[in-house]
Amino acid sequence: MILFLFFILTSCETDITFDLPPSPTYLVVDGSIEKGGFALVYLTKSASYFSSVDSLSIRKYIVSTAKVTVSDGVQSEILMLDVNYNFFPPQYYRGTVIKGEVGKTYYLTVESDGNTYTAQTTIAPCVNVDSLWFVPDASKHDTVGTLWGQLSDPANEQNYYRFFTLRKGKDKKFIPIYESVWSDVLFNGLKFIFPIYRGPEVLSDPKVSDVTFNVGDTIILKSSTIDKNHFEFWKTAEQQMYMVNNPFATPTNDVTSNLQGGAIGVWGGYCSCYDTIVTKTKKKDVIFSR
Repeated sequence: MILFLFFILTSCETDITFDLPPSPTYLVVDGSIEKGGFALVYLTKSASYFSSVDSLSIRKYIVSTAKVTVSDGVQSEILMLDVNYNFFPPQYYRGTVIKGEVGKTYYLTVESDGNTYTAQTTIAPCVNVDSLWFVPDASKHDTVGTLWGQLSDPANEQNYYRFFTLRKGKDKKFIPIYESVWSDVLFNGLKFIFPIYRGPEVLSDPKVSDVTFNVGDTIILKSSTIDKNHFEFWKTAEQQMYMVNNPFATPTNDVTSNLQGGAIGVWGGYCSCYDTIVTKTKKKDVIFSR
């Protein structure tokens, strides 16, 4: 009987070939300007999910021939193409004239392949954390633990936050924490305590199982305020990656971009504050500096 069923099942196998339509190519923008800093804009092209991606083919997705302009409404500048081989994409556009200021609106224009894309963002006032502390995990012999913070949210205004961490000697750049963006819709005008979970270095490959910090780490927390449109982009982008994390699943919602003209991505302003903590096994030994 088993052999009979085996032959029946194998004889019913049919090869199915999917003729997938080509996916459209979009310009992908990752641009920002921080208080006291110059504009930085990374440009790439989107790729089909089934595209072959390797060290050679990936170069064709980098956009290095665009004209990128930033304006504060009074003056404008064309950003320069620069190179940093420590990150991807290695080529990016940077400003040298216009520095970010709180309360100002900044306009981005990208001209590429005969198309023009625009966006705008505002740098909101900074809000710093009140305190940071580290709680070791006794179940793991106090070798790792969770970082905690307290923040006093300004009353009678909408605030949007994004947080990053950098471990000295371990991370090359500031990495967004797990679920890095919040709005104050539930704690407007209140003090609130929140855990700070270490995020993945690459958002598209979220390894959220390791969200702790090691005892002895020197951690710099970057607390940034952002505007609403900037918040909506990262909120929806992180929902897609963390909640769905499957290109064939039904997405919870589309990623919301603040770019006009058909590009995807974000142009966002930051007002950032930095705090440093050295993790120890005892709370009283924690060093916290601003």
